[in-house]
Amino acid sequence: MTKERPAKAKGEGTRTREALDRLLTMIPYLYENARVSVEEVARRFGLTVGEVVAAVDRIATLGDPLLDPHQLIDVYIEDGYVGIDLEPAVRRPTRLTAKQAFALIAGAGLVRAEGLTISPALARAVEKVKQATARGDQARLEEFERLIGVEQEGEAPSEVFRRVECARVARERLEIEYLASSGREITTRKIDPYMLWNHTGAWYCGAWCHLRDETRTFRVSRIRSARPTGERFEVDPGFDATRHGDGPVYVRSPGDFTVRVRFGAGVSRYVEERHRDEIVERGKDGAVVVATSARSDAWVLNWLLPYGAQAEILEPASAREAMREACREILARYRESSA
Repeated sequence: MTKERPAKAKGEGTRTREALDRLLTMIPYLYENARVSVEEVARRFGLTVGEVVAAVDRIATLGDPLLDPHQLIDVYIEDGYVGIDLEPAVRRPTRLTAKQAFALIAGAGLVRAEGLTISPALARAVEKVKQATARGDQARLEEFERLIGVEQEGEAPSEVFRRVECARVARERLEIEYLASSGREITTRKIDPYMLWNHTGAWYCGAWCHLRDETRTFRVSRIRSARPTGERFEVDPGFDATRHGDGPVYVRSPGDFTVRVRFGAGVSRYVEERHRDEIVERGKDGAVVVATSARSDAWVLNWLLPYGAQAEILEPASAREAMREACREILARYRESSA
C-alpha cells in the first residue's frame, strides 16, 4: 500500500516564493548601497532584525561552486552594518566591447579554418553576434548590445575605480579604507597605486602599502573609500609589473608562509582543477597534498573550513592549532544549541 504524502499547509508555497523573492531583491540592494545598517535593511524589507540576520546567513551559502569559498557571495554583518561583495560569476554575465565581439567572430572563423571544432558555448555566442549585427542599422546595434551586454570601452566599474585610476595616472597617493578578505576588519592606510589589471572580471590594484611597508595587491571591490591626499609618489624601481598583470592575482609578500594541506579523495578531482600547479603529492587512495602560500591563519581557515573533514592542514603548526581551535568553537556551539 502506497503512503500518501501529507498535504502542504495552505499558503506554504506562497511563503516560500515570497522568501525567495525577498532574498533575490535584497542581494542587489545591498550591493548597490555598500554598507547598510541592519535596522535600515529590516525597515526596507519589512523584517525583524533577527530575520535580517537569518537572511544574511542564507545569502552567505549562495554561489558556485559550493566548495570554493571565493566563489560564494561574501556577505557579513559588522558593527551593526551589512556588507556584501559579489564574485564576477555571480554579479553579472561576461561583457564584451564592440571590438571584442567582432574579434570573437574572427577568432571562431580561424579555428574553423584550421579544421577544429568550436565549443557549443562559443558557437552560440558567435551566432548571437551575427544575428545582432546582420542588418547593420542603429536599432539592431542597440539590440546587439542588449543581447551580449556590450560596454563602452574605458567604462569604469565604480567611483572608487575611477579615483584609483586617476591617482595612478597622476601618481597621487591615496588614503583608503580596505576590507580584509575575511570580511571582519576594515583598515585605513595610504597606498601608492602603481597599476590596475582585470582578472576573471574583477579589478585589482598593485600598490605600495605604507601600512605594511611593502608592495601589496588590493581587490578594488574591497576598497570602501579612496581619498586623494595631494602627496605625490614615484614608482619603486624594483616593482615588477609582470608578477601582477601577467601573472597570478596573488603575489607573495616577505611575511607570507607556505601551508601544506591534504585533501581527501572525495574532493581531489575538484582540487586538481583549482590547484593543479600546487599539488606536490598524490596518494594511492586518491588523496592529494597541496602546498600554497598564505598570508595569515585566518585566510587558511576561510579557505579550508568549507571542505570539512576532507581537508587536513599538515603544516605549519600555527595553522593546525588555529583550525583545531575553530573546530572546538564550532563543536561547543552545537553542543550548546542541542542542550
